[in-house]
Amino acid sequence: MNQYRILLDLLTSAKDDFEKFYEKGIGVAGMRIRKKMQELKVLAIDIRKDVQDKKNAQAENSKNTATAKKVTPVKVKK
Repeated sequence: MNQYRILLDLLTSAKDDFEKFYEKGIGVAGMRIRKKMQELKVLAIDIRKDVQDKKNAQAENSKNTATAKKVTPVKVKK
């Protein structure tokens, strides 16, 4: 959840600049927005990679667990 907190903080910190740029027309706020959007893009890529890595690790663990649990049938003599 740490990455979620970082993402939320980044978006929250951009709010004032969005208001300054879109409502008041302050150009320098637009530069700060672009910078924060670039940080957001990098963070989003990192989060996507982390999610994919965790998903793959879980799938690998499930595969290994399923393989380990396989029991060969025993033939019963009549």
